[in-house]
This record gives sequence, C-alpha cells and structure tokens, in this order.
Amino acid sequence: MICNKHVPAIFASPIGELEIAGCDKGMHYIKRVDKTVAVVPDLNTKFKLIESKTENLPKSVQECIEWFSEYFAGEGADPDKHSVTLSKTPAFCPGIGISKFFATFNFIN
Repeated sequence: MICNKHVPAIFASPIGELEIAGCDKGMHYIKRVDKTVAVVPDLNTKFKLIESKTENLPKSVQECIEWFSEYFAGEGADPDKHSVTLSKTPAFCPGIGISKFFATFNFIN
C-alpha cells in the first residue's frame, strides 16, 4: 500500500528550513530544505510556516507543527516541562512505513 496524498509545507526553524509532509493518515517525511549548508542553530528564529500549497494542512502536519513549536520554544529541553503535545509524537502514515520515514529524516546528507 503506497500513499501519494501527502501535503508538503516549508517551515523556518532554529536549525534551518524544514520541509514537513504528511497526509490524513500520518507523517510522510521531515527533511532540511538546504542540505549543502552547515547548520549553526539560531535560537532567535521562531518555528513558523513559510510556504504551503494549501491552507488546510493535514492533522499529522498540524501535530508536527505543535510538537516542533513547543520543542523550539525551549520546553523540549526540560523533561519536567513536557506537555501532552511534546510527549505525543505524530503518527506515521502506514502507506510509507516507519523505515522509509526515517530514511528521509536526514539532516546531514
């Protein structure tokens, strides 16, 4: 079963621009947009949407946005401050499988 209904969106983050894609069934991938540049984290950069082809992002992408927003707000570093959002990671789309998701989750290459 292959899923081709994912919706990608580009976000600014403290570790560079990220492309996040998912569908109604779960996450498809997260990847850095420009992998050729070494990342120097900029904690002044807020996690925010830069570009999307739709205003209605799938629930999985919305959950990922909430997770990253909370994490980059500084609460991810302190386990005592984890909320339900940060402790619950978005689901993976069964059409792509978890191994394919992690194959695209590459910030180095």
